[in-house]
Amino acid sequence: MIVCHCNRVTASDIEACCLGGASSAREVRDVCGAGDRCGGCRPLVQLLVAKHGDATGERSFRENSVGALAATA
Repeated sequence: MIVCHCNRVTASDIEACCLGGASSAREVRDVCGAGDRCGGCRPLVQLLVAKHGDATGERSFRENSVGALAATA
């Protein structure tokens, strides 16, 4: 199902972002662009993040990204 028509982002794309560590609608937007344009999909993006956002039980996406960047420096 397409959630963000502006950027053609599906519910599966958002779930994958969450499984990859994204834990907020802003982090999902930064990764896949959902909710970046008109904003009509933001309530659904937030709902999907609430459903899948803590699926990994790990640190937030930002913490994982910063850790990965520090490890490569």
